[in-house]
Amino acid sequence: MATLGHMKERTVHFFEVVALKGGEARRIKEPMDWDGALADLSRVPVAGRTHEGESQLVATITTYNMQDHLLLHRVKDPGEWLSVMNWDTGDLRELEQSAQEGYLDTSVICSSPSGTS
Repeated sequence: MATLGHMKERTVHFFEVVALKGGEARRIKEPMDWDGALADLSRVPVAGRTHEGESQLVATITTYNMQDHLLLHRVKDPGEWLSVMNWDTGDLRELEQSAQEGYLDTSVICSSPSGTS
């Protein structure tokens, strides 16, 4: 009997943080206070941390190993097929999204250590 090997899926993206001035994104020329920006962002209500574009994105802050990280969540469309499987029985159950909840694809964003490019 043949077995399938376990393959991990990993996607790496690089983002640039920009400042919005006059409706235009501008590159930040001086080093950014990443910790201060995350602390400020953590106090913003969820509506202020949400961006509606091609898809809906929501930002949250989490702490891991005593360092804050930005979590960027893509809200899945209500029409996306989402289900759960019971590995013991093989039974499938469809996930139903309520008006107050949503399912997320999450990316973790952390800053590069100072002095690196």
